[in-house]
Parts: sequence; structure tokens; C-alpha cells
Amino acid sequence: MKLKKVLAIVLSASLIFAGTANIAFADEGQENEGGDTAVTYELKVNGEQFSEEKTTIQCGEGTAEYNNETATLTLSNAQVTEIMGYSGGCISSQIEGLKIVLVGDNTISNNYNTGITSTNDVTITGEGTLTISGYTGIESGSYGSQKGVLTIKDTKVILNTDDKCISANSDIVIENSVFEAKVNTGTYSYATAISMGSIGKFVVTNSDVVVESPDNSAIYMGDVFSETERKFIVNSGNVNVKSYGVSSSAIHFGPVENAAIEINGGLLNVESATTVTNLEESAITIKNTSIASGSWDGKNIKITHPEHHFGIEWVYDKDSHWHECECGQKQDVAAHSGGTATEEEQAVCEVCNAPYGEKVTKPVETTEATTTSSLSQDETTTNGSSQDETTTVKPVETTVVNVTAKPIKVGKAKCTSATKKSKAAKIKVSLKKVKKANKYQVQISTTKKFKKVLVKKTVKKVKFVINSKKLRNKKKLFVRVRAIQIVKNKAYRGKWSKTKKVKIK
Repeated sequence: MKLKKVLAIVLSASLIFAGTANIAFADEGQENEGGDTAVTYELKVNGEQFSEEKTTIQCGEGTAEYNNETATLTLSNAQVTEIMGYSGGCISSQIEGLKIVLVGDNTISNNYNTGITSTNDVTITGEGTLTISGYTGIESGSYGSQKGVLTIKDTKVILNTDDKCISANSDIVIENSVFEAKVNTGTYSYATAISMGSIGKFVVTNSDVVVESPDNSAIYMGDVFSETERKFIVNSGNVNVKSYGVSSSAIHFGPVENAAIEINGGLLNVESATTVTNLEESAITIKNTSIASGSWDGKNIKITHPEHHFGIEWVYDKDSHWHECECGQKQDVAAHSGGTATEEEQAVCEVCNAPYGEKVTKPVETTEATTTSSLSQDETTTNGSSQDETTTVKPVETTVVNVTAKPIKVGKAKCTSATKKSKAAKIKVSLKKVKKANKYQVQISTTKKFKKVLVKKTVKKVKFVINSKKLRNKKKLFVRVRAIQIVKNKAYRGKWSKTKKVKIK
């Protein structure tokens, strides 16, 4: 009898445990119309959760769409403002290797919560833009884990927050992107723009980066309980760091053991209210560059090329043109010249092909008209005699001369092929000849919409090679071209061709 009672108790406990487990499993899903439980994904956007039956979420006038097979979240002109539950991010993820693709202009805003939280690695990319504003920007990884690498690649991300712009447990990688992280003034005195955990590297390659904090360090790496390796690395591009707080250095490490700064190229410009960094110079490595001004233990430092590498393409504004190094140094500065302005268009500089100056203003033409009037018999002159009098009146008559020149229409160009070896710094390009065209203007970009043009060049042939160090090791490039016809020293341009993706061999 005792054995039967024991068996009965064990069986009852097993059934209770099984029922509890089933209930817990059901809570992880969402019930569909048929009453079955749909599989949910560990990804929440704008207050809603993705599942196998819900792969698109409305975000203001845009959308967020998730593909579970590729772990890809696509934001298309999304306006994300809500969270799900009482904490977390407007985008909250536990997905392994989540990839966020940006299409159009996307915004995340919430004054009390985080823009994006991810417990794992996450990559943000795409031809669109992402702007995050509010309390905090992006949180990646969890404390004590090796996960949480944040990669921003081939895109544009702008962060304006009251507290941290980025809080990362592991690496931050910025590549071929425009990136800004600015803490708002008058918020929290402890707020840093970039805060990194116990491990990791902050690496910038071929990007325009701005990091600013008004009351604390702009970049803070490590924590007081860890002595793991951490580094701030600039490989290429333009990096501007500004810190106006008086409590710590602009680029601060805690502790300094196993910490380092590596400058391998590009431009680094740091401005601080106290000191640039708390590292000793023995922990700072500078390759292929030289210190232009300032010092590491001072308030400012600017590091750039020992030898400038000026581009072969002209850079210009409305008045002049020049060749420019990626650090901003100019040479061959000269005013625009040549070309002829018309009533429809400005003159085009014969050196850099930039439009400049004013259009021609047509003069107003006037004519004189003489009229004769006779005095009546009872009208007299001043001496009392009656006579006919002839008067000359000069009215201003405005005549409009409609001079219509035959418009010159330049054919649309076409890029037939564009190829490049993976590690090469040159691209072979072939075009379809446009009738009466004298030249062809070529642009190369890392984005399909040409938001950032790497190389500009004007050529005369339809088969040519473009050389530029900026093309080296690029894995994705696009080419577009337009024809130019010169008539009486005036340049007429056709429409840009369809974008051609470069074939990387």
C-alpha cells in the first residue's frame, strides 16, 4: 500500500510539472485564428513582437519587416517610438547576428527608453539613414559575455541622446559610414557618448565620425573590475572627438592596463576641457602619420598624414577649385575661369567643369516716339497769339525680344561594364558612345544612391581605367556616368546613366 501511494504521488507530481511546462511553452507563442500557437521570434519593434505569422510591423508611415531565415530586419522609412512592456528598447533583440538594413529615412525616438537593445552581435547597414534620439541610443551585448559586437557599415547613423549614445559590451566597428554620436547638453553629468564594457575595440575605417560629450568623456573604455585588452583604433577616415567635461579625459580608459590607442592612417582631431587621454605615450602607436599639433597630455591634439595624398579629382565651391587630401589640406587653389554664361545657365569652369558666376541679364531696350498735336483756334500761346504747336513726347516703350536658341539635348550615357580585382586600386570601365559627346563625367561610390562619392573623373574615351587608392580592397562599388557636349566653349550635360554595380573579381 505504501509503495502504491508513493507511485501515485510521483505520478501526480509529474503530471503537474508537465502541465506547467506546457503552459510556459504556450506563453512563448501567439495564438492564431485556428487556436494553434504560432512560433514567436525574439525580436520586438515598436511595441509588437515578430512571429512566423507576423513578419511585418507598421511603424508610423513606414514598416519594419523581419526575415527569420536570414536574421534580417529591414526598416523602410520607419518611425519607431514604442516599446513592448515596461523596459527594453524600441527595437529589442535576442537574435544571433541580427542584421538591420536601412531603406529610406528611419527614426527611433523615445524620451524614457533605449533606441536599440541587443544581447548578441548586431550589424546596421543599408543605403538609407537611421536617426536615434531620446534617452539612450544603442545597447549591445550583456555584461560578462563575449557577445555584443556592434557593426555600422556602408550607411549613415546619427545618435542624439540624453544619456549614452552607445553602450557596448564588446567591439564597435565603423566602416565606410557616416556616424555621429552626440550627448545633448544640460542632461546628465555622467553621460558619455561611447561607453564600452570590459573587453573590446573601437575601430574606425574609411568613415566620417563625430563623437561629442558636454560633461564627461566622449569615449570611455573598460571598467574598474577588468583588465582585459581594449583599444581605440583609427585606420582611415576623419574622426573628430570633443569632450567638454572637467572630470576625465576625452578618450578615457579604466584601468589603463592592456589599453592602447593605434593610429594607422586618416585624421584624428581631439578637443578636451582637461586632457586628450589618460594613457601614457608608450601605449600609443602612430603608423604612417605624424603629429601635426597638440599633445596627448594636453587639451588638444591633431594627427594627420606625414605626407599628404592629394586626390586627382578637383574639389570645388562656388568661387574656386583645388585638390584635397582626405585630411582636409588643399593645394592648387585657384578661382574658376573660362566658359561663357547665358541667360539660361552659368558659365562652366574650363578647369574643373564646375558652374560658377551669374547668368546673363538681358538689357531693357527703349525707343523714342514723336507725336504732333495742334492747338485749337481759341487756344493761344503765352504771348496771346493763336498758332499750331508741335510737341515732342518721349514715352518709354519696353520691347521684349524673344530670342529662342535651339536647345541642345545631350544623349543619356550607358555604362556597359565595370570590373575590378578585389585588392586592386583601379577599375576598368566601358561605355556606350553617345552621339556628339566630347567628354564623359564618371562617378564611383560605395552606395547605390551615391550619397558619398569616392572618385570623380572626366574622360574623353569610352574605354578607360580609373586609378585611386580609395578603391583598394573595396568589396562593393557602383559606377554612373553622363555625357558632356561642348558647344562654343559651353558644356551641356546629359542625364546620369543607370547605376552599374562593379564586378569584383
